[in-house]
Amino acid sequence: MNEPGNDCSVTPQNISRNIIWSISSKIATFGLKFVTVPILARILTPEEFGSVAVALTTIQFLAMIGAAGFGAALIIQPDENRETLASVFWMNLATGITIAALLAVFAEPAATLLGAPGAASLFRIMAPLIPLQMSGEVFYSILAKRMKFRQEAAWSMLSDSLSSILAVIFAFTGFGVFSLVFQLFTSAIMRLIGLIFISKYMPLFVFNMKNLANLIRFGSGIMFSEIFNFLTFQSPIILISRFLGIIDAGAFSVAGRVSSIPNQIVLSAIMSVLFPTFGAMARDRGAQALLISTRLTSIVLAPIMFGLWAVAEPVMPLVFGPQWAWAWPVLGLTALSTAVLTPCGVFIPYLKGGGHGDTLFWWSLFRAGITTTTVGISAMLGSLTVTLTALCIANITISFLYCFLVFKIAGTNILRSIFLAYRPLLIAGLMAIIVKFSLDYGAKYLETPLSRLSIGLLTGIFIYTSAIFFVERSLLQIFYKKIRRRL
Repeated sequence: MNEPGNDCSVTPQNISRNIIWSISSKIATFGLKFVTVPILARILTPEEFGSVAVALTTIQFLAMIGAAGFGAALIIQPDENRETLASVFWMNLATGITIAALLAVFAEPAATLLGAPGAASLFRIMAPLIPLQMSGEVFYSILAKRMKFRQEAAWSMLSDSLSSILAVIFAFTGFGVFSLVFQLFTSAIMRLIGLIFISKYMPLFVFNMKNLANLIRFGSGIMFSEIFNFLTFQSPIILISRFLGIIDAGAFSVAGRVSSIPNQIVLSAIMSVLFPTFGAMARDRGAQALLISTRLTSIVLAPIMFGLWAVAEPVMPLVFGPQWAWAWPVLGLTALSTAVLTPCGVFIPYLKGGGHGDTLFWWSLFRAGITTTTVGISAMLGSLTVTLTALCIANITISFLYCFLVFKIAGTNILRSIFLAYRPLLIAGLMAIIVKFSLDYGAKYLETPLSRLSIGLLTGIFIYTSAIFFVERSLLQIFYKKIRRRL
């Protein structure tokens, strides 16, 4: 049985409004996290942050494997088959419960293997997050297919905000590491309730294995590519914990939480809307949208990430407290390793929506291999700073090759497209170097972290905005006019 009339037309106005709503919710959510993470860092220890980070990475990885890519496969289906939706839901729920039970049983060896032997109890406590996350896949796919990001964004903002506030309250009242655990459960439960309510869908008590089999071909390819992407971004925390210790893992976790906030605000919002959008576009329009979104993403994210590298030294003691001052190189290098990848932010939804699942699979495998090998060898042979420096070098290579591959698939002028995508990075990088050297030179005149951070921000904003409006003025004017016309 199919559900007619649920599809929303993919129009420029609809795309723009969905992106704006999605970004607005991310700004509110991660803006609050930008406040709560430093508060929690002042209360909790690096060991506690590291333990939760390792446990959560394990939970997310197992949930991703269990979901088998069915959610992404449902989004691109031509209609909503209620029997197929129900089959995916019950399969995800059963698989999630099974995986959670196995994790609880083998928590001790799993925690020891991942370099966090003291986190076995966290593994057991957090195991129910797996079926909670997997149960929401069907409901989210329905909303994504219908382009109903406005309602999902509002509920996501509410659940994440409430869970972050409660985590701070619990931390202040002495719950320690369990304040982070409570935050994760509150967010997951509220998100699931919201998805059910907004989608207005309740699974039927039916199960059809044949319908699932039809999704496996596409879903398995997406699942493996997502696993490799997950390894690319999340394997460093495991390898750092395993070879450098849980304290370094905690420092990397805190730095990653802060440096990832701009990416999560912009990229997660844009990607969630562009995945179904690229699939509905013709090739030429999709290539044009790819290049424009790549340039705009670089313009927005590059100065933030390079700027964070430049001001990392005053930021760490000022924002997180003096006990974290030693970790400022970790924050700076983590931000830098993210900065060089900003042109690649919209490539995954483009390849998914354009039907290039095989290409995404092989590229994700290659990228995961490079990242994991680089971090693993560096962590075994060197320090955390050496490891993150090696990661920056690897990401530069990955970023260039990724741009070359995707622009070739899109049929654009490869060299010109790469130049346009990287131009904001060059400007932002130059800005960051000037700011960094200015702060180092003027350190004897700027005695407090607050004064150094303030001067650094003002200098960076002036340099970057002046340069970017001069170089990218035509693109910014076109984008501004289109947004005004579509709203």
